[in-house]
Amino acid sequence: LRLSDGTFTGSVNVGFTPSDVAVTPDGTTAWVVGQTKIVPVALPGLTLGTTITVAGASLAGIALTPNACWGYVTNANGPSVVPVNLTTGATGAAITTDASPSGVAVAYTPRTYYYEVEGTRNLWTSPASSQQSVSFGQPSRDY
Repeated sequence: LRLSDGTFTGSVNVGFTPSDVAVTPDGTTAWVVGQTKIVPVALPGLTLGTTITVAGASLAGIALTPNACWGYVTNANGPSVVPVNLTTGATGAAITTDASPSGVAVAYTPRTYYYEVEGTRNLWTSPASSQQSVSFGQPSRDY
């Protein structure tokens, strides 16, 4: 795991094949996602926290809210984006997508969310009601 300052902290076996990682704004935790699991990894010590399982999912991407209390994960089996309370492990109502999403991003202001499906970035502005979804552009993998 290489940190933004260029230092290499090492590696850790999370117990599954990871597909994406998101680091909290304060740099203390990396949230690793893959298969049906999400696991926190404390930085820089690489200590594993409690694994969260999203039953029946095929997780590919993760994005964190600014306070890192919620993670939004893409589920190819849904297809959907699933909000997960990272403190309790509880999942919120899935946001249905039109195809299997591969990546997700959260824009902090205004409250806007993105997910990527087959190279097209999609936007929704009201995750609670799954309203106002539009598609645009050919995004790069880095949001």
